[in-house]
Amino acid sequence: MVGRLPADLAGNHPGRVSTSFHAKIYADDSSHDRAFLDHVATDIIHQHSQRLDYYKGNFSNFYATKVERARNQKKEYETQMQYRQHLQAYIDRWRYNANRGEPTR
Repeated sequence: MVGRLPADLAGNHPGRVSTSFHAKIYADDSSHDRAFLDHVATDIIHQHSQRLDYYKGNFSNFYATKVERARNQKKEYETQMQYRQHLQAYIDRWRYNANRGEPTR
């Protein structure tokens, strides 16, 4: 989660209007954490699989987008696996007897 602090809470940087802060919060533990993040968060950075994904909006937007991305990735993976199985079946069918196919001219 990345947010902004008011100018009077910016710390020892009088020339800066605000400063960034980072917090690691496990929001799946209880519903009041989600309500807090919905109210406070404006941007969420999700760290997973050695990468960072940036989400604009509160926690509800983040969670909905994350679930949708996961669903789309699963669907894409299943489509790729079906295509791979189709190609493998074609290769296996013609691998051992190349003379079975029609000659090209």
